[in-house]
Amino acid sequence: MKADAIRFFLPAIVATPIKEPVPIFSVILGIMLIAPLFSEKMHLPGIVGLILAGVIVGPNGLGLFARDNTIVLLDTVGLLFLMFMAGLETSLDEMKHNADKALIFGLLTFAVPMILGTGDNVSNWLRIFTSDFSRFLFCFPYLAGITYSQ
Repeated sequence: MKADAIRFFLPAIVATPIKEPVPIFSVILGIMLIAPLFSEKMHLPGIVGLILAGVIVGPNGLGLFARDNTIVLLDTVGLLFLMFMAGLETSLDEMKHNADKALIFGLLTFAVPMILGTGDNVSNWLRIFTSDFSRFLFCFPYLAGITYSQ
């Protein structure tokens, strides 16, 4: 709905998404050079500008790019780059100094979603099982009586 409203106001720009790999790469390279500069002027990290620019020009924003093989490849490369940069900014000395806090944080970020997800799955399974099973137990004698009486 929002994308349609944006496309209504900017029909010349988003008439059709870019599909050729070289223009896609050129536009993305330009965005990669410009977006961090704008975001740092607003006192935000450069990666925030890149993410916001991706949202703006993506298929749910202006629709400048369609999700094809080129975008998927560049998406994967961008994710690897992001993880690489996060690894470069990690200080092992600081990690050793805060090892207990890091261990607790790591365990909690695993355990809390795991427990909540498991609880949600079990409750859904019990709800479905009990409702279907109770219907089966209620209907089975009636259906069995019809089948055997004929």
